[in-house]
Amino acid sequence: MRDFYKDLIDSNNLSESKEILDLYEKKFHSKIKNRIKITDRSSQKKGYDIELHLEDGRILTIEEKFRPDSKKFYPDLLVEIKHTNGDTRMGWLYKSNAEILAYFQRKPDDSAFNLTLWKLKEISEWTKSNNFLSLLDLGYIKEIISHSNINKNQWTTINYAIPFNILKKTNLNYKANKINYLPLEFFKS
Repeated sequence: MRDFYKDLIDSNNLSESKEILDLYEKKFHSKIKNRIKITDRSSQKKGYDIELHLEDGRILTIEEKFRPDSKKFYPDLLVEIKHTNGDTRMGWLYKSNAEILAYFQRKPDDSAFNLTLWKLKEISEWTKSNNFLSLLDLGYIKEIISHSNINKNQWTTINYAIPFNILKKTNLNYKANKINYLPLEFFKS
């Protein structure tokens, strides 16, 4: 069972690193004037973690997701479709109002970190398409159930693991980066 607080601390450490901000500037082709970490509950419920104010005038809302498992590198995008803790509700894939999904996972040997950037709504819409559903039916896309806890509260999430090689064959806006220089000492338990 995953520890929500540990995952959150690791995610925040990554989000606040200079290397990630540098990479955002590179991928968005503009310097960051201001980075706002979303901490108020009502904004968090809109499904974004940071707001980037760029020098070119754009304001981007970003949902950051960190896949914490360090035992294996998964060549897929794991998206939450349902969340249950007594009642069932839609997962962040369908609820988030963020423009961009920043998806992070580290390699087991800590030699590199992988970041992919997606237009979140494009993925959400694609998962409702006949193309996606046929890939799910054929077993190319896996359903994964995970269990988490915080204090004594427990919940279950239902996720889809969508292989990167399938995503690359779609018309979805996809940008990948292998980060070799990102300091990973804050991920060591």
